[in-house]
Amino acid sequence: MTIFTKIKKLISYAVVGTTLFGVVSATGPNVLADGPVFNRLAGDREMTVGRTQSQDSYSDPVSATTADKVTVAVYVHNGGNAMARNAKVRMQPLTSGVQTQHKIRTFLSADNAATVTDTVINGQVVGSPDMTINLNEGAELQYAPGSTLWFPDVNQPGIRMPDGIMDQGVNLGDVDFCWEHVGYVLADFTFRPQVQNPDLQTDKWVALFGGNNQWVKENTANMGDELRYQVLFRNNGTGNALNTKIVDTLDAGLTYQPNSVSKRVKDAQGNDIDIIIPDSQLIISGQTITIPLGTLEPGAGKGGFVYLRAKVNQGLAVGMHVLKNREDLRADNVPTVSSQAQTTVTVTPTPVPDVKILKEVVNVTQGGTRWVRENTAKPGDRLQYRLTVYNQGTGPAQNISVKDTLPTHVSYVAGSTKIYTTDPASGQPLPDGITTGGVTVGTIQNGVPDGNRYITFDVTISSDLPAGNIDLINTGIVLMNGVEKDRSTAKTTVTAETGLLLSKEVWNATSGQWVTRMDGLKPGDTVTYRILVRNTGNTTVNHPVIKDTLDPLLTYVAGSSRMDGSVQIPDEWITTGAGALIANVTPGNFKFLTFNARIGACPPGGTTTITNTATVTADGIAQKTATAVVTATAGPPPPPR
Repeated sequence: MTIFTKIKKLISYAVVGTTLFGVVSATGPNVLADGPVFNRLAGDREMTVGRTQSQDSYSDPVSATTADKVTVAVYVHNGGNAMARNAKVRMQPLTSGVQTQHKIRTFLSADNAATVTDTVINGQVVGSPDMTINLNEGAELQYAPGSTLWFPDVNQPGIRMPDGIMDQGVNLGDVDFCWEHVGYVLADFTFRPQVQNPDLQTDKWVALFGGNNQWVKENTANMGDELRYQVLFRNNGTGNALNTKIVDTLDAGLTYQPNSVSKRVKDAQGNDIDIIIPDSQLIISGQTITIPLGTLEPGAGKGGFVYLRAKVNQGLAVGMHVLKNREDLRADNVPTVSSQAQTTVTVTPTPVPDVKILKEVVNVTQGGTRWVRENTAKPGDRLQYRLTVYNQGTGPAQNISVKDTLPTHVSYVAGSTKIYTTDPASGQPLPDGITTGGVTVGTIQNGVPDGNRYITFDVTISSDLPAGNIDLINTGIVLMNGVEKDRSTAKTTVTAETGLLLSKEVWNATSGQWVTRMDGLKPGDTVTYRILVRNTGNTTVNHPVIKDTLDPLLTYVAGSSRMDGSVQIPDEWITTGAGALIANVTPGNFKFLTFNARIGACPPGGTTTITNTATVTADGIAQKTATAVVTATAGPPPPPR
């Protein structure tokens, strides 16, 4: 469709009272004014409209792209009753520079007519004041040179007019009145898009999260502290930065805190708004966090700040660590810019206690005076143990307790536990319990000998030990907060010697003594025997059993057996040969059993030796044997005298 054809369509319904253009009758008053008057009759069209090359009809406003050419049409109608002399059309842009919306105002005048800028009927502007072009992006409005055409008769080709419509205007000559003289002035406009030259700006600061929240380029922190970073992003250029993103690289000494990223931007009213950016929208790879920002338009109000948090790792090596957090502000169509903030963390050695224990022993019974790790003893000896608790670490050891594990064959002496620092004589009693649940010591200072603690307590070695050498290993344990930290042992070697002595005797009433042989007895005499078991060793004799074998010439006197001279024991021990189980015999002590036997009435003639044999056995001890001898003389009596 040609320009000429479109102009004919444009005015086809704007002319009144003629069939030349196929127009309809106008409504409202249609009274011709005195002299020339432009665009005031009912039926007159909007004065200034436009269209792009792809649009079939004119409108106001016009939507276009920066690649389009927009044709602007000016409606010219002399609605008066006289010729308009030297009619002139001038266009004036109401906007300048790069804009997404441009407005054009048209001035229609003549030497003998008032200037109009809009079609006004009965005081109302037809359409919109001025003419508006809306663009898809910012661009400058440009008049297309040589594009001005004047159509005084829409049925005829337009007349090309000299350029100047944007300056002094174009002279249309004289314009007659009445509808058949409606005409149009057309002019083309193009657009020069803004040069796309984005220019990124960034900066970075750090603050101690939960602290004074002062944003600085450098600060200090401790292990475990949480840091908050603020990153500026801004486009100071003239074009959009495409696919903008912040790429933040954390130092190895930092750990990103999940879901801590947010963005602060301005709303339409210029107020700050904070937007949470969940981790699901980030790209997290190791120490690198990529934060998408999308298209960043130019202008300070289009930028903003990004915030994220990271925690200083625990377990950093002793020394100074400078933790640098670097970020890049990147886009697809502009060079990357970078910034960083840093935090200095100084790690000093952590005071670490190292509590130890030393176990020593002394033999009190044997008069020992020197504390040793190993010594010797005999059954029944009394030992004293010393536990030295000390701290060889770099910090105090708190909540210290000590307990001791006793070996078998020793027993704790109640009330013997004491604690002291330097002078044993100033030791303070501690409750019993060191060999069970332990005792509390308190705090042990490090590196201070006077801060050491010494704990002593006594034990007694059992007298009831098997023969031979036995190592008694005693273990001391030190605990901190209930957790074992060290242990130490002391060893005492006990030599148990068995000394079992068995003797068999007979009572001599004449001499009043126990003897191993008695002569001069006669048939029918009663003899009292004693079996004596003596412990001459240093350990208890356990489970001794006494047996006695009577000579055939002897008869046991029922009910005569006594233990230790007073306790009657059953006769079966001797009558059945089972033996008598007597009480254990401790070192240096003895047990004895007595009984009576009668010499038979008919021994062989002459002097007969009667031997009585006793034995004793005990745990771990070979059988011991002892005998007692009596002699009895028998024979016929001499003849009577």
